[in-house]
Amino acid sequence: KNGLYCLKLIPLSLDITLEFKVAVVPRARRANSSFSFSCQPYIARTITNAQKIKKYDFRQSEEAMLDIIDYMGFNAAREDSIYWGSMQKEPFGDVDFTKTDYLLKRLLDRGIALHWVLMGSTSWAMKDKYKGETDTCYCICPKTDMWCDYVAKFVDHYKDYSSDQIFYEIWNEPDWEFFHGTKEEFAELLEATARTVREKDSDAFVFSGGVSSPLNDTTDFRWHKKGGATLYLKVAKRLIEEGVLNTYSTHLHYAFNDLFFAFMDHGIGLAEKESGIINNGAYNTEAGVSSPDDDYQSRDNVAKALWFRSHGWGGFTQFAITHWGEDGEEGDCFAIMRGSIPRKSVVSYTVMIDKIGQAISHKTIADDRSIFADAYYDGKNTTVTLFNDSEAVTGTGVLYLPKDVDFRAYDLYGNPIDLPEDRAVVAQAAVVYIVCDGEISPSAFSYKTASERGDTIVDTEKADGRVW
Repeated sequence: KNGLYCLKLIPLSLDITLEFKVAVVPRARRANSSFSFSCQPYIARTITNAQKIKKYDFRQSEEAMLDIIDYMGFNAAREDSIYWGSMQKEPFGDVDFTKTDYLLKRLLDRGIALHWVLMGSTSWAMKDKYKGETDTCYCICPKTDMWCDYVAKFVDHYKDYSSDQIFYEIWNEPDWEFFHGTKEEFAELLEATARTVREKDSDAFVFSGGVSSPLNDTTDFRWHKKGGATLYLKVAKRLIEEGVLNTYSTHLHYAFNDLFFAFMDHGIGLAEKESGIINNGAYNTEAGVSSPDDDYQSRDNVAKALWFRSHGWGGFTQFAITHWGEDGEEGDCFAIMRGSIPRKSVVSYTVMIDKIGQAISHKTIADDRSIFADAYYDGKNTTVTLFNDSEAVTGTGVLYLPKDVDFRAYDLYGNPIDLPEDRAVVAQAAVVYIVCDGEISPSAFSYKTASERGDTIVDTEKADGRVW
């Protein structure tokens, strides 16, 4: 069966036991270009000898990350850690593409696109008024002319590659600590960068960087550039209408619970309403899974990706592939591996990409927090995904399958399961995949939400392992 196992080796001549965690799951088919199943493996950090997996050297770490994301079926890798200052040593000088060329080739050899984040500054390009204010020089607002010279040379160098091979995100979380400057300065920089990209490559796929703080709320430590997200989306809206940007992006680092939907309604949703922007296939370019608990993480991780896939978004980035530090440190809850050690999410996410990553069409059956059901057709089979939001107060919906169709079903980890004899399948936090041959219409199914079933739950205590 697919799953996470512990392999124990006991040498007969030694008084020790060696233990290894092993993820058992078939290789996923590569996701097609209908949706960006991206990830953040930090391969650039291994290439620059900046970070590596514990007990691996840098080249072993690089190869391991490539092997993992290739096996899991990802079609893009979000990278940013070959910094401007290491590529261009002086204002308006030549740019050294040795490392980015190498990174792109390594990914394309595996059939994986480079999702490149254009961001950064250098000691000689940062605005004078900010010098000395922070040690993190790569995120200080740069002088526009120097920055755009670098961007122009970068995009011009890769203009002959298609958008299925390399595409661009402008900055990372500019409304948080990754942009040292005012929101007005970033709005100007966003426009200048977008226009530079489009001028150098008319066919480039480029979008504004993921905002992390759209609630415009100073009560949360992360949200300190009040109004920044709304301003950036106003600029993005105008540039999308002009054909300069393709779309925009956000970051959602919440578990799939009340906070997730609050963010969608009153976080990024509020910024969208205030800016007037319409979601035209926007990207979620970071999605931490928000729990160190393996069971919770493995189902929550997949539920969020499925929700974005089924609600008109263009891409979802799993952040991150591995946690480089010690277990229990901040960040451990965001990664689906601990160093070289897999977690259950490796299995569940691989299964999810394999089941729906080849879809050429999607149709909604049910869209309620107590029951999400969607049909994906890949040209051969229809796969129906069934899950709910796992909130204790939401209740559970039920999907009723047509009786004249032969179905086979699989659990979160891709293992075969039996369907109920009455074909009434209850939605749970862990997705169920229901597969049949050929294409089937959503109208062939019926369902009841929790409220329609009268499924009300008095106990409001939340599930274990949930944070934020």
